[in-house]
Amino acid sequence: MIVAGVDPTGTHLFACQAHGSTDKLPYMTLGSGSLAAMGVLECDFKVGMTKEAAMDLVCRAVLAGIWNDLGSGSSVDLVVMESGKVLKTMFAVLILAYAGYASL
Repeated sequence: MIVAGVDPTGTHLFACQAHGSTDKLPYMTLGSGSLAAMGVLECDFKVGMTKEAAMDLVCRAVLAGIWNDLGSGSSVDLVVMESGKVLKTMFAVLILAYAGYASL
C-alpha cells in the first residue's frame, strides 16, 4: 500500500508492505506494472520538479506500466495533494495517443 499526505511539516510518501515494514521515499511504485513504471521514475525524477513536470512524469510512468502489463488497464487517474486542496485529474487516454509516450 502507498500512503501519501500533507501535514504542517510538508509532504510525505510511505510504502507499507504486507509483512509490516514501511519506507519513506520521494517516489515509489506498486503493482504488476511497477517495474516498468519504476524505470521511468528512476530515469527522469529530479528533486524540485515543477508540479506540471511531476504530473507528466507520473503519467508517463503509469503508461509504461500499462504498456508492459496487459492487466493494468488503459487509463491514468492522477491526484495532486497540496496543502488546503486536492486536485483530481482523470486522463482517459489510449496508450498510443499519448504524445509523450514515444520518448520512453
